[in-house]
Amino acid sequence: MASEADNIKIEFKDEKKCSRKAEITIPAAAVAEAFAKAYKQAAKEVQIAGFRKGKAPLSMVKSRYGAYVKDDVLRTFQQQAYGKVMQEGELDIIGAGAPEGMETLAEDKDFVFSFPVELAPEFTLPEYKGVEVKLADAKDPEKAFQEHKEYMKGLYAEYVPIEDAAKEGDTLKVSYEADFALPEEASPALKRMVKAEDSWLWLSEPEQIPGSMKALVGAVKGNDYSFEADFPADFRVSELAGKKLAYKVKVLEGQRRVPVESDEKLAEKLNMRSVEEMNAKLRETAERELADAEKTAVKNQAVDLLISKTADFELPEGILAQYTKRELSRIAETLVKKEADVEAFKKDQEKHMEEAKKNASAYLKKFFILRKIAKNEKIEVTAEDMNNRIQAISAYLRKTPAEVTELLIRNGGYEEIESDMLAEKAADFIGSNAKKA
Repeated sequence: MASEADNIKIEFKDEKKCSRKAEITIPAAAVAEAFAKAYKQAAKEVQIAGFRKGKAPLSMVKSRYGAYVKDDVLRTFQQQAYGKVMQEGELDIIGAGAPEGMETLAEDKDFVFSFPVELAPEFTLPEYKGVEVKLADAKDPEKAFQEHKEYMKGLYAEYVPIEDAAKEGDTLKVSYEADFALPEEASPALKRMVKAEDSWLWLSEPEQIPGSMKALVGAVKGNDYSFEADFPADFRVSELAGKKLAYKVKVLEGQRRVPVESDEKLAEKLNMRSVEEMNAKLRETAERELADAEKTAVKNQAVDLLISKTADFELPEGILAQYTKRELSRIAETLVKKEADVEAFKKDQEKHMEEAKKNASAYLKKFFILRKIAKNEKIEVTAEDMNNRIQAISAYLRKTPAEVTELLIRNGGYEEIESDMLAEKAADFIGSNAKKA
């Protein structure tokens, strides 16, 4: 059975390596039919004074709602055209841009408009099966087991009171206040940052209050201290972002994490029946982590070697610009922490732009190589794969899978996650077929 999209004629023009212009033609008869359907539907739904719903004359519906109907027909044609273009089998289309010529739509004429499309780059892959990698000497399993056991002793450490000077990693119970005038409608988070009684501060990164660790390492119970907090421009409590505050602190008590001392005590904390049972479990975990680490190292090295053996190729301009902009934002977030950093960043913006483009180009080269391998090997991201990833994101964000899916679709993140997962699968394929020298 023919669909409305069958009326759409597509012609690709302005051939370039990574782009085309898709020229869309919809015959006048199909345009008239689309308008007729849209007006008929509008007539059923609108309410015009003096007429029962759905009974107003079509001429009156056209007069009052013609602009809305035209917008609806435009959206329909645009969606149908995009969908048909993206299904074009002869071209590997990866994205489409904004349409041009939409203002020419008329009820009694052919409708012709266009939009740019970007194509996956063409390049020759080197042999990607059996990539030979050379790994550094593997860690001794016994050493890995002992390190894992020490890690577990630290993980199950106990907090004990301290009377001596505080060290990095300690926790202090303090009361503090900053020289910041709280607004009447201050949020709980802002109030906690400005003043607190009997509050715990961890002397470790990331700092709860900027500068607190430097000021309070060496602090002693019962003493008063003061320091300046220089809040970064992207601080989580926006009212304090980029500001400098003076704090006064009273140290009330301190605690220090003391690792579990004996194997017997650790076995007890892990609910093991004996040290021997605990050691067997910890050894098994350490060996599994070693195997996973080696597998990851093989995969990463094999992918890196494959990228280095692939000649550089032209990248789609629009996607490169998009990822360059994103990378520039990431660089800015890293470098701009306070107001004074803004001018320094602007001064070196050209250098940062070059770095951003370089990083974006490297990322996209890797992505398109992995994408092509996935296509060659018929590697796909299944609905189950996506559901599992969304379930994991939902648990992290404490939202329902439906809420996360809607959010991802709205901001374009769904396709991005799908692309990342496809690249991951292709990298796993390369790693699983690599050879260790």
